[in-house]
Amino acid sequence: PSTRSAKWHEDHQRAESRGYAWLRMPNHPNATNAGLVREHRFVMEQHLGRLLTDDENVHHRDGDKLNNRIENLQLFTNSEHKQYEQKLQLFAKKLMFSNDPLFNKSFRSDVLQVFEAWLSMNE
Repeated sequence: PSTRSAKWHEDHQRAESRGYAWLRMPNHPNATNAGLVREHRFVMEQHLGRLLTDDENVHHRDGDKLNNRIENLQLFTNSEHKQYEQKLQLFAKKLMFSNDPLFNKSFRSDVLQVFEAWLSMNE
């Protein structure tokens, strides 16, 4: 993101843009041209004690791109992340259209309520 379009916090070291938290770290090897690093990637790097590669994807388990606590982050290769997202989409389809007793009407209703709440928070 550009430094102008981001919403900067008071300390001017952390911003939010495109749903992600960014840190101002101009000397970081993977910083953008604007000197920014995605916070979730930096948190994972600190946890692992090494830089991430371009083929590594840091996934937010709860879907909240601002929740960068290490217990909410999961490291995938890009291909593993793509497979995970495909399985998640398949699960969502089964959830809504399956006759499997696991996905009964009450369960679907509960999931839809959570989904509607999530939608309203992310509009």
